[in-house]
Amino acid sequence: MATGGCAFMSNALGCNVLTDDGLLMVAEAGAECSGMEFSNAYGLGPAFSSVTKSLFYNWATFYDASGAAIPGVGSSHGRGVIAKTLETQPVFAGLDRTDADICAWMRR
Repeated sequence: MATGGCAFMSNALGCNVLTDDGLLMVAEAGAECSGMEFSNAYGLGPAFSSVTKSLFYNWATFYDASGAAIPGVGSSHGRGVIAKTLETQPVFAGLDRTDADICAWMRR
């Protein structure tokens, strides 16, 4: 059986309907689950938002609480460094690597 995943109550945009009903049905029927995908790649998003789409962060520099840039991080690499930093302090992102065209696109 192929079925969707579970992100219910994650507060990410659109995930409030991913309830894992398919996997529950398989388990209740006594079937064995295999080939399940697990991921630790979480979408980046502002603390005040449920949007976890991280495209904008391609143009971001990430900073620690003191305002120092965090080396080796980005939206598609270095997320482990971001996660490690988040264990002790907030991480801030400045969309400071854009040009005028990208800024206009982001505002649209």
